[in-house]
Amino acid sequence: MFLHELLPRLQAQHHHDLQAVQNIINAVAEVERGLNVLAKYGHVLHLEHGAAYHIPEWPQVLFHVHAAPNGRVVNSSWEALELGEGWWPTYQEAQYKEGVRMQFRGRGGVGDRSLPMLQDGNTRVTFDPDAPSPPKDNRSIIDEWKRSVAASRPDDNGGPQASGGAEPQRVPTAPPTS
Repeated sequence: MFLHELLPRLQAQHHHDLQAVQNIINAVAEVERGLNVLAKYGHVLHLEHGAAYHIPEWPQVLFHVHAAPNGRVVNSSWEALELGEGWWPTYQEAQYKEGVRMQFRGRGGVGDRSLPMLQDGNTRVTFDPDAPSPPKDNRSIIDEWKRSVAASRPDDNGGPQASGGAEPQRVPTAPPTS
């Protein structure tokens, strides 16, 4: 597609915005000047409307800090899964992720899915998320609560129940002012 065909088409798409039309005119003029300069040096280029050439996703070069610092060509996602953890698209990213992994490993066992718990000042226990948690026995707490509720509840005669509950405290109220 030639630039003289592209310019009216782009102007028609943005006819409602005069500033956009002027920016399009300037951009097409710059592209035309650039193509002319390149053609003067023997680099004749063709401008085509649409997206650029799509680079296929595989094969890729993946990097590992220890196994492949110079990279390794991987032909499919299945092959990348077979390589295991620690493979990244750039060496810098592989170094960063390995540093974070070593930092977490070196600081009290902080891993991906577990954090250290301090029960008292000296004992360190780690949490295993895959292990089933034992049920808590709250029967004593529930029984104590039931006794306190039953003791504060009045019986049929208007007083506290005979279960040994104390007399409920009455809050004094101020007399109304007139």
